Amino acid sequence: MLTTLKNELIRIWPLLAIIALALVILGDVAQLAVQLYRLSMVALVLIAAHLIRKALFPYLDLKTFTGKAKETASGAGMVVLALFALLAVIVCVAVL
Repeated sequence: MLTTLKNELIRIWPLLAIIALALVILGDVAQLAVQLYRLSMVALVLIAAHLIRKALFPYLDLKTFTGKAKETASGAGMVVLALFALLAVIVCVAVL
């Protein structure tokens, strides 16, 4: 489990760096602490939701669901829409 977590963090750090750089460049320096606090709260909620889902439904593997979704165009579209919705929530919470 730790190796997969390490791989995920290695994979996502460029995205986090770009978001942090955009916050510094586009945002007010005084608001940076507030925005970092909001992003950390969103991250903690996402981590908690993931752990709760894993605890309640250990037999569910999202890789199999997305793998089956790739078989049809409508399934793949639903996965993409779900990811867009998740990213929209993260951005709205961070910005507002």
